[in-house]
Amino acid sequence: LLLYMMMTTTTTMRMMMMMTTRTTTMRMMMMMMMMMMMMMMMMM
Repeated sequence: LLLYMMMTTTTTMRMMMMMTTRTTTMRMMMMMMMMMMMMMMMMM
């Protein structure tokens, strides 16, 4: 399940990169990272 979540997050990141510009991608990446951390905490 954890691996699946990671895969989904990575795919979303790539999609965001393609859609948005460099400046916005950085923000999106940060947001994604935070979401990932939250998920990890919830799992544990």
